[in-house]
Amino acid sequence: WEREYSPDDNSGLKGKVELYARWAKEECTVAFKVYDGNTVQSKTVVKVRGGDVVTPPNVKHTNSTKVFSGWFTDSAYNNKWDGEAVYDDITLYAKWCNYYDSPFLVLPKIYITTKSGEREISHDKYTPVSVSMTNSNKDFNDVDAQIKGRGNSTWYSFEKKPYKIKFTKKMNLFGMGKRKDWVLLANAMDHSLMRNYLAFYIAENLDEPYTSGSQWVHFFLNGNYEGVYLLCEQTESGPHRVDIETEHTKEDTDVGFLIEYGGSADVKNNKFFKFDFVNGKKIYFQMTDHLAVIKYPKGADCTDEQREYISIYANEVNWAILRKQWNKILRLVDIDSFVNYFIVEEILLNNDMGWNFFFYKPAGGKLCLGPHWDLDQSAGNSSYGGETYQGWHAGSPHPWFESLVQMDEFIKLVRERWIEKYAFIHSIPAFIDEKAAEYQHDIEANFTRWNVLGVSHWRSVPSLDRRTTYQGHIDYLKTWLKNRIKWIEKKIGVW
Repeated sequence: WEREYSPDDNSGLKGKVELYARWAKEECTVAFKVYDGNTVQSKTVVKVRGGDVVTPPNVKHTNSTKVFSGWFTDSAYNNKWDGEAVYDDITLYAKWCNYYDSPFLVLPKIYITTKSGEREISHDKYTPVSVSMTNSNKDFNDVDAQIKGRGNSTWYSFEKKPYKIKFTKKMNLFGMGKRKDWVLLANAMDHSLMRNYLAFYIAENLDEPYTSGSQWVHFFLNGNYEGVYLLCEQTESGPHRVDIETEHTKEDTDVGFLIEYGGSADVKNNKFFKFDFVNGKKIYFQMTDHLAVIKYPKGADCTDEQREYISIYANEVNWAILRKQWNKILRLVDIDSFVNYFIVEEILLNNDMGWNFFFYKPAGGKLCLGPHWDLDQSAGNSSYGGETYQGWHAGSPHPWFESLVQMDEFIKLVRERWIEKYAFIHSIPAFIDEKAAEYQHDIEANFTRWNVLGVSHWRSVPSLDRRTTYQGHIDYLKTWLKNRIKWIEKKIGVW
């Protein structure tokens, strides 16, 4: 009975064709077996006319960690019922599975197992592990690596922890290029799970080089489900990352540089420098104890002469911007890089804008801003900057942007670039809806593991504390972004 034929069938049957009559009981009994009685549902036995299609009852397991995965015609769950018409009495069996094993999950799954059996992962020391991946188009098993915690406030303020993975061999994950170092962002304070993902998406669409690739994944640690994480690239120099490394001698000074500025920059194994305080100016680096740490050349590979070169160059940039010397700014910095970076950070109103950021200078080139990092406290998500969508900067303002937004020449370039990307910028709220729908079941799994929706947390804001559903967080984010985009367009004169 693979195919039904009717006289109205116009599929073009030709030649000798044998047709077989199929008989149905005049009335069929359909029983729905759910087992254990752990369901909330309608009738479990229904009567239908033979040849009709039956609508199964809605079922829900009373154990919130179990999800429905389909009806089967046998209790061993070998033959899945596809909803075809009923011709005889039939019993259908509900199959349940753990929320993280649901057949509706589409994201890849990464499993990390500590080799020593340790269950606690250190923030400061690597632990040897094996890593496997399933539910992807490039699965792998038991690859050697190490793992440790990462982050500062996100590590100490939340149960859902972020991690750094270091493979013993280079791995190309999701087409991001072969590298050893990777990051698993927990996005614990962002219940939309979207903000870091959006930052990379917007930056990529503004053609910013070296923007981190990213992929949502389900993460399991020692067999325990830890939720949906954002796997992304470690911010570092080299091929497939910030590709500014050069072959050079110790006598060379302009060799290409990657700099991390901010309160969380690691100075233990790298050379660093400070920015001059611009006396008599209202605009200055807010965190005057912060350091500019040279990430490339790294450690002892960076000579004192190279450190001196980039220190002088970066301070010239600093003085030119804070003194609003436009021609000198154009000579020293890649202004397109500054414009694009500004648009991304300001669309999302990143509260950590001036706290911690990266910039780089290719050998023989101008200073550039990027890549973007650490935007989970953005888009009205943190009490540090507040819920407002108005105003430039938030939380810890970026001192260069504080000065640049006062310059007509810079705002003119921002307006021109904004108009070029107008359609894309206004498509961002629809993109959020698209991703929320695409990963609906995966996101449900995350919030089954972490029952945090509507729960106040470190730096949470009142409006989001009252949002008890994921859709509520998505609606808040979209509304906030629409208002933010409208405010920016008015300020820069787009309309």
